[in-house]
Amino acid sequence: MGALYFDQGAVSPVVITLVPVNPPIRIPANGGSFNFNVTVANTTTSTQTFGSWIMIQLPNSSWYGPVLGPLNLTLPGNASITRLRTQAIPGNAPPGNYLYEGRVGVYPSTVWDSDNFAFTKLG
Repeated sequence: MGALYFDQGAVSPVVITLVPVNPPIRIPANGGSFNFNVTVANTTTSTQTFGSWIMIQLPNSSWYGPVLGPLNLTLPGNASITRLRTQAIPGNAPPGNYLYEGRVGVYPSTVWDSDNFAFTKLG
């Protein structure tokens, strides 16, 4: 249970969207990288201050990270930002299927919204 209450039935004041470039993503056994666009959008008319971070779910289902952030952001009402990002995956990462997940909220315990996509590290 988080220290801060957040009504999970409520609409998130900030949403995050991750869109991979050139899916499906397959990382070679010796490592590599992929590009993705991340958009965060304030769905309210009021200025919102929040955290944004990215976690990776490993092939054994455990979570690793954050691999980006947490970033403390402030967005005016009805505003959004989009950035192109690159994620490196090292050669010593275990082979298998991964989940790349962006989150917004109050780091680390309160997630207002999340979005994800899959990638594969070849063996």
